[in-house]
Amino acid sequence: MLRTVGAALIGIICVYTGFRAARGLASRADMLRAFIGVTEQMQREIGNRMTALPELIARLKSDRPQLSGFFGQIEEEWNKQDYLGFAEAWRKALAPIALTPEDKLMLADVGGAIGRFDAETQVQTLENALISLREHQQSAEEFRRQNAKLYRTLGFTGGLIAIILVL
Repeated sequence: MLRTVGAALIGIICVYTGFRAARGLASRADMLRAFIGVTEQMQREIGNRMTALPELIARLKSDRPQLSGFFGQIEEEWNKQDYLGFAEAWRKALAPIALTPEDKLMLADVGGAIGRFDAETQVQTLENALISLREHQQSAEEFRRQNAKLYRTLGFTGGLIAIILVL
């Protein structure tokens, strides 16, 4: 009896792990999609309205719930006594986000240009970033499509094998 319960628990854990891994593949694509929206909004705000950077960050923090923690951390780092520049605060806020190093490097370049150059250059930088973000997002979606089913199947198969071995 105890062996059967243990086998069932192991099987459930393996299946859960496979499904959780498959769901985790979508997080990168979702995060990149959120950054695409932010970049588009920044482009409009800087290009059309000439919004000041502190106001822009506060607006993005309230408008984008998925990235409110990111922009909150930028505000926090920026308002510290030992004042970090915007680029450094942006880079620091990127660290805990679940993206690949290539994604983070591309986004760090965006943070380095915002507030540093004239509005036209910033808008052009954001336009280039949008192109890159869309490419990264498409590759993340493709990777998710190719591998999500594999992860679920591996979890199920691993659970089945574990149950057979235990019993």
